[in-house]
Amino acid sequence: MGGFKLSNPKTILDLLVYDLTTFFYEDDYEEIYSEEILDTFLIDYQKKLPWLEMDVFDRVIFRVFTEKTNLTGTNHINVTLLSRDLDIPLDKTENILIMLEELYKADDNKRSLWLEEEKLNLLNGNVIRMWTLGEEKNIYSIRFNYNKGKGAQLQIMFYTNLLRSLGKL
Repeated sequence: MGGFKLSNPKTILDLLVYDLTTFFYEDDYEEIYSEEILDTFLIDYQKKLPWLEMDVFDRVIFRVFTEKTNLTGTNHINVTLLSRDLDIPLDKTENILIMLEELYKADDNKRSLWLEEEKLNLLNGNVIRMWTLGEEKNIYSIRFNYNKGKGAQLQIMFYTNLLRSLGKL
C-alpha cells in the first residue's frame, strides 16, 4: 500500500493513508520517553508505520500530555511523523511542500515555493514551514521541517483540537 492519499483533501489527515485515530488500537507501539513537568505528565509513544507516508515518513510519535489535576480524558496530543532517511531527495521534499501549499496556501510567514528564498532553502535542504489553523478553542498547527542530514518531520500540534474541529472528538 502506498503512502499518498490525494482525492480533494480538506485537512492534513486527508493526505495521510494511515488513520492516526487507530494509533492505540493495537499493541505495536512503544513508550520511548516520559517526563513529569510540574503538574503535567508527558509521554511519547512511537510506532513504525506499515508503509512510507508521503513517500518519506516511516514512523509516527504521539506525545500525550496529561494534567495531574485534570484526568477527565481531555489529554492534549501532538503527532510527529518522522523519516528514517536523514537525506530526503529534493523531489520528495518538494512534493510534500506542494501538497501542503495546495491545501493551506502560503504559511504563517507568507512563504511559498514560488519565492526565490524558499526555492533556495529547498535546494539547500533547510526547510522550516508552519501553518496555524482552526478557530477559537480548536487552534492547531501543521509544521514541516527538513534539515539535510537530520531528516524530515511533519507535525500536527494540538492534534486533539484538529479532531475536535472535525467533530471527531
